[in-house]
Amino acid sequence: MYRKRFVDALGDPKGSSDFATLLHRFTALFARALTEDQKMCLCGILAAEAEGLPDVVVVETRKFFQANIEWLTMAFQHSLKVEEASAREKAVFTLAQLEGALLVGRIMDEEVAFPRIENTLEKALSSIG
Repeated sequence: MYRKRFVDALGDPKGSSDFATLLHRFTALFARALTEDQKMCLCGILAAEAEGLPDVVVVETRKFFQANIEWLTMAFQHSLKVEEASAREKAVFTLAQLEGALLVGRIMDEEVAFPRIENTLEKALSSIG
């Protein structure tokens, strides 16, 4: 299953206490989809078309995003020592930024954007509560 493979590739969000390492682990999967596979995140595409999809597909797509938000929330709580609400806010922000980066990177044919995005994300996340 797509969701399981993605989350398994991330590994344990408590496997490192270094914020930059955990953020890089997450962004690298998105970058790989764009640069190596020449693809978008499947669930990003499905989310964009959710209104026309069968309920079962919408539910599984939602579960993918929930799993990513949960992983990021745990990673941020562990590495940044922030409360769950703050970690979740950072998680949703991060996921939204990376999904958007895939869209823009794909249409603009900009494979090199991810290192800049990761750097910008790291700075932005540091300023969010």
